[in-house]
Amino acid sequence: MERLDIYSSSADSKSDSSDDNENMAGKPGVSPDNQGQSFVYQELPARITNPVKLAALLRTQFGVGKYEVSMIRSVYNVGTPRRLSWTERSLCRGL
Repeated sequence: MERLDIYSSSADSKSDSSDDNENMAGKPGVSPDNQGQSFVYQELPARITNPVKLAALLRTQFGVGKYEVSMIRSVYNVGTPRRLSWTERSLCRGL
């Protein structure tokens, strides 16, 4: 029978697992699984976009790891397999 060493580094790495698609603030992040996929990129102004609503919309519409989000100069750059509709974009508004 194998004995579990509670001080081993492998036990620590298992406890630190988190959602690869979100950063520490719960905002959408870039997934490394997106390499080789083609995306349509759109810009959403950060001052009128709720990051929690954006993350929820992208996760429900496209699934975990099937989109990219980055923020440059108060603008979310969103890469998705298809363009977001005006209705979908309006669902992300509000803070």
